[in-house]
Amino acid sequence: MRKKISAALMALATAGLLSTGMNAQVQHQLWGMTTRGGLNNDGVIFKTDASGNNLMVKQNFMISGANNTDAYGSLMQASDGKLYGMTWYGGSGGQGSIFSFDPATSIYLTLHDFVGQADGRYPQGNGLVQVGGMLYGMTTGGGTADKGVLFQIDPVTKTYTKKADFVGSNGDSPYGCLVHATDGHLYGMTYFGGSDDDGVIFDFDPVSGGFILRGSFQGTSGKFPYGSMVQANDGKLYGMTSQGGANGYGIIFQFNPQSNGLINLWDFDMTSGAQPNGSLIQATNGKLYGLTLAGGTNSAGVLFQISPASPSLYTVLFNFDSTPNGDSPLGSLLQATDGNLYGLTSMGGSTGGPMSLGSMFQYNLVTNTFTNKFEFDATSGSNPENTNLIEIPVTITTGSVNAANCVGSMIQVPFAIAGAYDPGNVFTAQLSDAAGSFAAPVTIGTISYTMAGSITAVIPAATPPGNAYRIRVIANNPVVTGSDNGSNISINALPGTGTTLSGATITASQAGAGYQWLNCAGNTHINGETGKSFTATANGSYAVIVTMNGNGCIDTSACVAVSHIGIDEIIGDNRFTISPNPSADHITVVVPANATLEMLDSKGQVIKTIRDPGLKITIGLENLSPGIYFLKATTGAESLTRKFIKE
Repeated sequence: MRKKISAALMALATAGLLSTGMNAQVQHQLWGMTTRGGLNNDGVIFKTDASGNNLMVKQNFMISGANNTDAYGSLMQASDGKLYGMTWYGGSGGQGSIFSFDPATSIYLTLHDFVGQADGRYPQGNGLVQVGGMLYGMTTGGGTADKGVLFQIDPVTKTYTKKADFVGSNGDSPYGCLVHATDGHLYGMTYFGGSDDDGVIFDFDPVSGGFILRGSFQGTSGKFPYGSMVQANDGKLYGMTSQGGANGYGIIFQFNPQSNGLINLWDFDMTSGAQPNGSLIQATNGKLYGLTLAGGTNSAGVLFQISPASPSLYTVLFNFDSTPNGDSPLGSLLQATDGNLYGLTSMGGSTGGPMSLGSMFQYNLVTNTFTNKFEFDATSGSNPENTNLIEIPVTITTGSVNAANCVGSMIQVPFAIAGAYDPGNVFTAQLSDAAGSFAAPVTIGTISYTMAGSITAVIPAATPPGNAYRIRVIANNPVVTGSDNGSNISINALPGTGTTLSGATITASQAGAGYQWLNCAGNTHINGETGKSFTATANGSYAVIVTMNGNGCIDTSACVAVSHIGIDEIIGDNRFTISPNPSADHITVVVPANATLEMLDSKGQVIKTIRDPGLKITIGLENLSPGIYFLKATTGAESLTRKFIKE
């Protein structure tokens, strides 16, 4: 019999799940929505890997039931890691909804159904923005004038609050998203409304609830803004209108929130693009990038670049062509962590014709290379409108583990995740070397899973003792290397379990430890036998549990057979003899000096104790049943045992 036991077996610490760790690897995924397609032709939520490959549908919208349909807007990731968005139609009121989707668990929840004019309805082309713990957004309809509302919703309690009504003079039908500026205010635009009914710019203070009309678009200064504004690193807001300007095809403008100044930076003229329906983004190089729905060489839209400081250097980077590269991009771009631009077209693709359901593309700003990444095929979604991709991290955070461990012990390794893990994924717990390096990690446990959890791991028997070990969790689908557990852990050696046998006495070889002797027949503790040595009083097999002082590591010796306890034991030591043996009525015992005698039955139970028996004593056996008995003589220096038989 041999077993290994940790002193703190299965103890689990739940704190420290946000440790930074060593050698952690952050992957990313691109997420988006389509307006049509999927199982119900009501749109989907989908994801790809960081390069726009390996598309996977994560949620199918549907018009019936508690789900929703027609996602015209964009997803956003809030501070809780969940994705939030809105649908233009569906829900219990048939007028749109606000939903959440947890990428780590694939749980979809409806937070609010728009049910009528009072609270707003039909959020088309809108996204949400987070300020503090609250989400803010807009609807194109509903409210007191049925021209849309600005609202707040608490994602935890689902409490929905209308904050402002659009009534025409202050705006009408917002199709874009709010932008949270550095002054703390939310800025937005409406498609109609204002002095000429060509749309407005407004700001809303989420702290005071104050709503201010900042200006109205007026034809040649642009009209009908469809997208959102973006705040660039110069503090100014930049946006586009879908129509108006010198040529009627829309403009790119700059708005200064400090001075209320509106400047026309560029008039689209068909050749340079026309009718932009999305928003601008500022890339890491400081330039602004965007898409137009129409115009360009093939009248299918363009991808362009403009410098805020030198708008005359406007450049068309790519002309969409319907086939094979898609056409009519109705959304906005994303610059991903890899530096590339990613976007969607609402139509087109290599197949052309009625199955031109849109595509996803990549544009490399370094090589000026356009790559069509995939085409929607109805099942994977179709016709993404007024939307943009978002990038979310895919990480593993290894939790705290036992600080002190033993070679061969079991340990629980908790871990948290962000992002989505796919079917077939295996999470693996890895052990570093004694210096904390994962150059040659050792696998200590696995779990086939796609969500956060805990791995039951075992410290390998050959692990060298040390005080600077680390543990981390990795995944294979997608491939992600998690952070380590955040602090050094010790792995301690097990105690020695060697023994020596001398006569009926077994002695443990490990010094300076705790001991508990076992009877192997029933794997039971022998009461009171906690010394380094043990003298058997009956033939059998015995073992010792050894506990190392200082680290608590425990190991158990192999069983040792004792088979020579009998009458012949009196030979060789005349200080302790029994005669006659066997006997029916009495025995005479020669006793070592200063000894205490104990009589034991065949089960090892003490049935009589004689203190100070002298050097010789006669003991009557009249009250004993026939059988095998033992006498044990104990002095300060030793313990001797002899067997006798009562006839």
